[in-house]
Parts: sequence; structure tokens; C-alpha cells
Amino acid sequence: MTPSALRHTPRDEAESNLVFAGFAIFRSPLKPDSEPSLRMLRASQHQLIMITGDAPLTACHTAAQVHIVTRQPVILSTAGPPSAWVWRSPDEAISEPFDAEDINAAYVLAEAHDLCLNGDALTKLPEVGADMMAVYISLTSVFARVTPEQKELVVKTLRAEGLSVLMCGDGTNDVGALKGAHVGVALLPPPEPLKNKTTPNSNNAKANANQQNAGDSGGSAGSQTAGQPAAAPAELGPGSKMLEDMRRRGMRPSNFHINMARRMDDMAAESNGDAPMVRPGDASMAAPFTAKDPSVAPCLDILRQGRCTLVTTVQMFKILGLLSLSMAYSLSVMYLDGIKLGDMQATLAGLLTAGMFFFISHAQPLPQLSRQRPHAHIFSMYMFTSLLGQFAVHMAFLMYMQHKAHAVMLPEDRQEPDSDFKPNLINTVCFLANFVIQTMTFAVNYVGEPFATPAFSE
Repeated sequence: MTPSALRHTPRDEAESNLVFAGFAIFRSPLKPDSEPSLRMLRASQHQLIMITGDAPLTACHTAAQVHIVTRQPVILSTAGPPSAWVWRSPDEAISEPFDAEDINAAYVLAEAHDLCLNGDALTKLPEVGADMMAVYISLTSVFARVTPEQKELVVKTLRAEGLSVLMCGDGTNDVGALKGAHVGVALLPPPEPLKNKTTPNSNNAKANANQQNAGDSGGSAGSQTAGQPAAAPAELGPGSKMLEDMRRRGMRPSNFHINMARRMDDMAAESNGDAPMVRPGDASMAAPFTAKDPSVAPCLDILRQGRCTLVTTVQMFKILGLLSLSMAYSLSVMYLDGIKLGDMQATLAGLLTAGMFFFISHAQPLPQLSRQRPHAHIFSMYMFTSLLGQFAVHMAFLMYMQHKAHAVMLPEDRQEPDSDFKPNLINTVCFLANFVIQTMTFAVNYVGEPFATPAFSE
């Protein structure tokens, strides 16, 4: 019987006329970092989804251990027409009919239970409509017994529903889903321990012994060598094996695959078996991020670093915009009133700006992931409202200080726009006002917690 025929064999038929021989117990323990990482993601209001090829009962049990499933799960049984489909709990204590007509029934069910869909359910869901299928996929927490194509379908459906998707995987069957996600993270297995490692002294000793034996045998060595069989061909590197495997599966390697295979062979040749090295595989070729960690902990690092980088970039744009607006007012309107900045004043202002930008660019992410989300876009209503509001305050302050300085300044101390720089009262007042504005702009717009370390801890 072929594997395809065996897959479509009914369970009752496959499990009939069997002879009991014993139990086989398989155990795959969780990674130590998986549970704490997923607990933090759950606490920060991220939706957690498991997509696996394991059986539904195994998947639901494992998902409950890592906080992906927090309520009683129900698994969709799709035997018969859609009117006969049933949601059942793993212990079969709960049985809810599947409503193929009312889309609100999906939300009501998802509020009370964590949903689990298997590969057969994903295959049959299009029978009830594409909209219904998209809703159930977005509400499901566990996908079990799915094929690589169905993994990619789930990821693309979640993206089509407007969700930002981060996918992590460690196998060839995750390639499609990793490429379809907004952020793909390839998890590489840990390096294998070294076996039969020899020291350089032992290698030299073997070489000297071989040379001595060759000298003792004299001319007979040549005849023995001639009678020996030809040397075995060199073993293919990991990159060459990958290309051969792709060709056997009927896939034509692209230039990208060929270049990656060459680099993999070079890396394997450089290691020469002297040190354990994690080698990239198919999953790392499809994902923009590759982590030498078998757990999901690198996903936390990406979120923390990404949020910190986003917040730092946004605040730097805000500060640059505000400083540019206030400086434009100083160098245009005030210039017409005879107000100029001296070389020393301009140098001090530039040093202050450079120092503060250097300060905020070294912000570090907090170890705890917050529920609060940073602003994702620079061109947003929040950004423009904040910029215009702060600029209005800054301009009003500059105009007020300029007016007060004019009131007490002697007429003969005023300067013409084209005259040489000469310190006076209004110049000093405006420089100090700009200095205050510069300092307050950095202080007000610096974003620390909950995304980066506070200002006083830098």
C-alpha cells in the first residue's frame, strides 16, 4: 500500500484485524526557554498560534503547557456534510454543532473555547465559504496535522485579515509559511558534539608512522599501490546535498540557491570538523532572521529590539523636525531684525544636538515586553499634531522673549541684517531661548519606558 493510499484509509479499517504487541511511548520534552517566552508574549497581549503536523490531541496538550491554549479546547470533526460537523473537546465532554450559516456563532464559540483545526478541516472549510473560512482561521489557536501548503495558507490568510504575522520554524516544511509571514525566524538546531576528535600530536604521529612504513617497504609499495582500488569519491558538502535533494524533487535551483549552497560548502570546509558549528538549512534560506536557538526565545528579542528601534527612530524624526522649525524661524524672521548667532554660539548648539542624539541612539530595550504598542508610522495624525503643537509653543516663546528684549534694548544697539556680528542683549536672549527649546525638545520627546530604558539609567 502506498503512503497516499494509507493516508486516505479510514481509521476503522486501518485499525482492524491487528495483533497487540505492546505500547510504544514517544516523549519530546519542551525547550526550557519556550514556556517563559510564550508566557511573556501572552502577557503582552499577543495572539499565539501553533501550526504543527502532530495529532490534534498531542497539539492541544502541548499548547496548554506553553500558554497557547488557556481554556478548554474544542476540535472540529468534519465527518459528513457541513451540517453534521461537530466541535468536540479532547475528553468528548463538550459537543457543539458547527454553524455554517451564522458567522457570529464563530465569535461566540471562540469567546468560550480555544479552537483547534486539523488538516482535513482546512481542506473542507471552503465548502462553507471563503469568508467563513477566513474567520475561523483567524480565531483558531491550534492547527494540527497540517501539510506545508496548509501552513502557508494559514499564514497568508492571517495576513489578509490585517494581522501582523511573525512565524518561526525549524524545518523544510516551514519554508512556505516563513516566506509568507511579515517576519520569518528560522530556528537552527544546536550543534552536534564532536566525535573522535584527535589532537594535532596524534595526527603528526600517524603521518610519521606512515612515512616510515613506506620507506621500509621500498619498491614493493609501488606495486601494492597499483593493485589497490581507486579512492572513493569525496563526500558532498551540505550545500551540494541540498541541491541534489531539490533536483530529485523536481525543483530547479535558482541562482540564490546555488550561491547559498556554495557558501554552505565553504563554511563546512572551513570548519574541517575541528569545532561544532550550526549550519544553515532550508528554513534559514527562506527567513530574513536566523537564530541559533531551538526555542522561540529569539522572537522575544526581535520584538524588543524592533520596538526600541522604532521608538528611537520616531523620536529622532520628531526632534529633528522641531529643531529644524525653530532654527528656521531664528535664521529667517529674527535675521531680518538684526539677530545673528555667533560662531561660538552655533558651535555650542551643534555640540548639544550631537551629544543628545548620541545619547538617545544608545537606548537599550527593556527585558519585559509591554502590552502597549508603539506608534507604527511617522506620517500619522499623532505625529503631525505633536509637531505642530510643540512648534506653536516654541514659536510663541521665541516671539515673547524677542518682544521683551526689544522693550529694554537701546535703539543704537540694534544691528542691520548685513552688518558684522556683535553681541547684544537680544542676541543673548534669543540664543538662550533656543538653548532652552533645544533642551526641552529632547527632554519632552524622549521615550523610555515601556519600550526602552529610562533616560536616567542610560
